[in-house]
Amino acid sequence: MQIDKIEIKPATESINPEFIFDINCVLDRNREIPIEISGHVLSEHNKKLANIYQIFLFENQQIDLSASEDRYNRENKTSFKLTAPLNQRILDHIETLRTTNSKSDVILNIEIFVKLLVPNIILSNMILGKKNSDGIQQVFYNYNPEFSTRQINMWILSGNSGPEFIRTINKKFTNIVTISSSDWIHDYCPVFQIGKFAVFEYLLPEYTEGTGSIEETHFPQVSINF
Repeated sequence: MQIDKIEIKPATESINPEFIFDINCVLDRNREIPIEISGHVLSEHNKKLANIYQIFLFENQQIDLSASEDRYNRENKTSFKLTAPLNQRILDHIETLRTTNSKSDVILNIEIFVKLLVPNIILSNMILGKKNSDGIQQVFYNYNPEFSTRQINMWILSGNSGPEFIRTINKKFTNIVTISSSDWIHDYCPVFQIGKFAVFEYLLPEYTEGTGSIEETHFPQVSINF
């Protein structure tokens, strides 16, 4: 399993502040299934802010485990959603961190822990021969360059030279997510009900030669002759 992309957004339909994470990932097709996902949201200084929980895994999608038939892995792209509940103390800390960022961005370190269910089953490359006069049908090992000729897969169904047929693997993924200052103010603050902001641009006038005084530069005297 590999995480391809992480997108973050505020939970607009919750009365409590939450981050929603849309995770795009790549699975080894038919060879692994995530059965448990959790994680942490950390600040850019690796201080823990919130826990991450799974909402649901694969919406309207079925993922199957199967025995290994060849040496080649096939990819299966999928996605799932996670949530990170927040509170006022966390939001205040994020606002404090924004004041120390040169662009007032929100920088988050994301840790995701995944427990995968992996089959340890291989299929033997066997074929049936023709029935003889006694009605006995022999089984032969068929040569195929895509299959190995090791003794462990001479059984019709094998636990890959052992009795273990299924196992779990724990993986950890880390990623950095940046929420720009403009996105935080326009998209997150209204949802989280964090104050009100007014964003404006001010064009600084160019410097003109003179005494250097503000009055002379921007408010030149007007002389009137009678």
